[in-house]
Amino acid sequence: MEMPKARRVREALEARFAVRRQRGSHIMFDVHGRLVPFAYHDRRDLGEGQLRRIAKDFELTVEELKELL
Repeated sequence: MEMPKARRVREALEARFAVRRQRGSHIMFDVHGRLVPFAYHDRRDLGEGQLRRIAKDFELTVEELKELL
């Protein structure tokens, strides 16, 4: 799988989790009652390490996150 753009990941997360607030590229999602930040510019490529961190923060496995994409 090629490195996804942050925009694609953000859109997938928006489809699954509620957005509580946003300021520029910093978005706060409600994940099971706690706020989780997503702070990547839309055009940025996200590598495996970043995807692992995002999956962990959002209580997903990397495979679940990739399925959302």
